[in-house]
Amino acid sequence: MTEAVRFLPAAPRTLAGCCAVADIPLGKHHDALIDARAAAELLRHYLALAHPESPWGACLTAAFATAWPAVSRGAANLVRRGASAERDSHFLARLLDRLPRACDTVQADPYFALLDQVLLDHHISATEADMLIALAARLDLSRADALRLHHDYLSALAHAAKADGVVTAAERHELDLVAALLGLPPAAVEQALATAAPPQHLTTAGGFRLQPGDLVVFTGDIAGGRESWEERARQAGCVPHSTVTKRVRLLVAADPDTMSGKARKARAYSIPIVTPDAFARLASADDR
Repeated sequence: MTEAVRFLPAAPRTLAGCCAVADIPLGKHHDALIDARAAAELLRHYLALAHPESPWGACLTAAFATAWPAVSRGAANLVRRGASAERDSHFLARLLDRLPRACDTVQADPYFALLDQVLLDHHISATEADMLIALAARLDLSRADALRLHHDYLSALAHAAKADGVVTAAERHELDLVAALLGLPPAAVEQALATAAPPQHLTTAGGFRLQPGDLVVFTGDIAGGRESWEERARQAGCVPHSTVTKRVRLLVAADPDTMSGKARKARAYSIPIVTPDAFARLASADDR
């Protein structure tokens, strides 16, 4: 991190940020072995940039000649730390538990809009969970407030699903999945389907649709190759774009928690970030 000021001046002062700028794979960040290898790759990157003069010649020679210390194993069992992107509890549990209050449209609309965005790929990443928590804090929403809004959101989805008189197996599967993602019990789906109409402050949900001419950006090591996915976007009427600007409609990332420059811009511009599978589903929606 100290040397990043010299060799990666535009990178954030984090291991993930430096690796993203230097195009170094990181995988499950904060797994000790993965972090150590990533740090070694950063050093390799710095050495290449410093070639032919290395400022660490004496240090590297001394390190190479140093023997690893013998570490005695104690009585405690060895466990893996795990990845920082994983959370032990649902994001609802991280909201403040205080007395709920009536939620008006001013509060509900931005929260529902963010739910629309983060649920596009049927997955709430760690970054997206943090975004929901931050927004709830800004809107002064308690845990009970957010839970009630989640029920309202599910009710709107259920109302849209049964609008044609039939709830298909695919629609029911999506309702069950959304309920689980929002921390709602399975019975909440039955309750939502039994509701005559959605709450007055929520008439639509899950309304994101790709439109012809939408700009779509791809980032990361996507299975199948980026060119094939860009061609898929063209077939869906979208326009593959190389950089993230405010005009971009969607960023498709191999890792939705990526810290790449494109992802940072997308989050700054409130552009949805989805997985390739989610993009495939959006591109084929309504037989597009």
